[in-house]
Amino acid sequence: MFLGAQSFESKKKCFFTTKYQIYVVNNLPPNSPVLSAHCRSKNDDLGTHTMASGQTYNFNFCENFFLTTLFTCNLRWRGKDKTFPAFNSKWIDSPCDMTGDCYWFAKEDGIYFSDQNPPKRLEKHYDW
Repeated sequence: MFLGAQSFESKKKCFFTTKYQIYVVNNLPPNSPVLSAHCRSKNDDLGTHTMASGQTYNFNFCENFFLTTLFTCNLRWRGKDKTFPAFNSKWIDSPCDMTGDCYWFAKEDGIYFSDQNPPKRLEKHYDW
């Protein structure tokens, strides 16, 4: 886990479904303004969390076997604002399926993704 991690821990056990862990990592320059992250699904609003450079916010959930599981996250930093799907069970060959982990890194030029634990190769998915 990353230094300064904040988490929403689900006490439920996942029966017949996969448990996923989503990480939002502030990989912005040191001494820059805090990153604000607000993640939610149709049924769960996880609230707004602020992170200094180098900090991580994470949460986990059990995929709903009968319904689409969709979590979106909105990141804000220095007047930039980006909402994106952090997890969608309708994704074909979900990149999170191999490990159950999804890592989203906020960088100066956009939002990057890794499905490796620990994260190694980052792919840019979104511009701010």
